[in-house]
Amino acid sequence: MRSVPWQEFLAWARERDIAADDRSAPCDCLVFTPETDHRRFWDYPEDAGAFEDFLRTAITLAGFGSEWFARLRGGGRWIANDSDPSSARIGRALAATGMARDLEGAILVPAGEQELLVSIALPLARWGWFVEHDVQLIPDHGKMILMTDHHRVLHASFRTEPEAEAFVDRMAAAGHALPEELQDETFKVPSWMKKDQ
Repeated sequence: MRSVPWQEFLAWARERDIAADDRSAPCDCLVFTPETDHRRFWDYPEDAGAFEDFLRTAITLAGFGSEWFARLRGGGRWIANDSDPSSARIGRALAATGMARDLEGAILVPAGEQELLVSIALPLARWGWFVEHDVQLIPDHGKMILMTDHHRVLHASFRTEPEAEAFVDRMAAAGHALPEELQDETFKVPSWMKKDQ
């Protein structure tokens, strides 16, 4: 893995019609431009082993053989220097991957290193509890953006609706169907869920 300067990452993203959403400042959530409504989300499995398999499956189906960019939604350092027990636990897990303690910004995970990507995203997804723990993952083909969320869901945004539907079908075939109801009142009912109701 290597650190990618923010401006270099943004230039790469712009070539794929991906940009920071001004409405999400200061967290700079990445979106397709023009913004699309081709989004889905999946609830995290409760079982720890099933959760790891779920995350690995999503990453594999999204970009097998791809390089991946990963970035914290809130930017900043991957390994926080604070005393919060969850952040400390995340920091220990990230350090175990070989991540430098001062690493910040976007990182590039080489093709064939998907287990490393899972090892980076997993502790943040499992123990993260606020927006700065959310991780956006983008395969180098740039057709989709995955994001782990502290609300215990995996978001996926797509450039086109056929790409969204194809990914939903592959996830369902792997045993990970879309949820039928919202996790909590902080979620807005998405258009794909409205169609099913």
